[in-house]
Amino acid sequence: MARKVSEIALELADREAIRDCLMRYPRAVDRNDLDIFPGFCWPDATERHAGVFEGPMLEYFQHVHAIEKKIDVSQHFYGNMLIEIDGSVARTETYVFVYQGHNNEGVKSTFLAGGRSLGTLEKRDDEWRVIARSLLVDWVKIVPDSLSQLEDPLAHKINGARKPDDPSMEHFKKIFA
Repeated sequence: MARKVSEIALELADREAIRDCLMRYPRAVDRNDLDIFPGFCWPDATERHAGVFEGPMLEYFQHVHAIEKKIDVSQHFYGNMLIEIDGSVARTETYVFVYQGHNNEGVKSTFLAGGRSLGTLEKRDDEWRVIARSLLVDWVKIVPDSLSQLEDPLAHKINGARKPDDPSMEHFKKIFA
């Protein structure tokens, strides 16, 4: 039986709302912006983070915030995303690539990792948010940062920053106000 255009439109709107919700996590972590986290998950949400943390997601955000203060640069990239919607519940699998510049008491290194984030989201009062999430790590590589000291005549100026100094804070002032 063919679905009605209105059913398809609602499903597409739900899928986009789910993607938008999930994209708030890398944004919050990489900018070390705790203010974004509450819009990402429901207050009763839980997190299982690859053996590093298991418990209430809001406590996990505090844990991440403390760790991220020790990281010079952080970028989480989300890739392939699978979304399965069943009424007011959605299940997702999102491929994740992480690049972080660590500074451990003056010893710099680059942390690279790849994995997948498994999420369960609930739609409450027409809003999708995460209710449970698990991180599956598929690989990790830590590289000493000795090559980063080479001079590059074409080097780009590093102009990204953490909250409140990142230029994107002004760019997205309505979203992250």
